[in-house]
Amino acid sequence: MSMLLALSLYQCAGAKQSELMKPLDIEAVYYKELDSINREIYVVVKLNSIPLDHMYFHGKKISLSKQNDILYSGVYQKKELVKEDFIMSDKPFA
Repeated sequence: MSMLLALSLYQCAGAKQSELMKPLDIEAVYYKELDSINREIYVVVKLNSIPLDHMYFHGKKISLSKQNDILYSGVYQKKELVKEDFIMSDKPFA
């Protein structure tokens, strides 16, 4: 009984290992500016590549959605540049 359990666990581990061994073949990555803040990111992969869930772009995690067998897309939002107000006065702590 314990031999059967060990064999089944080994087969499960082997299945995960074979999934990790699939190639990640990326053909191209590009983006399109939608406006001053949003960019749509496209990832083109070869057929039978590892399925993609997310990617990192400018240090931010982007969720990807599968468009077809070879194309994934996601939206990156830049932080808006917030300008601080300046107080122009001749008094140092006005």
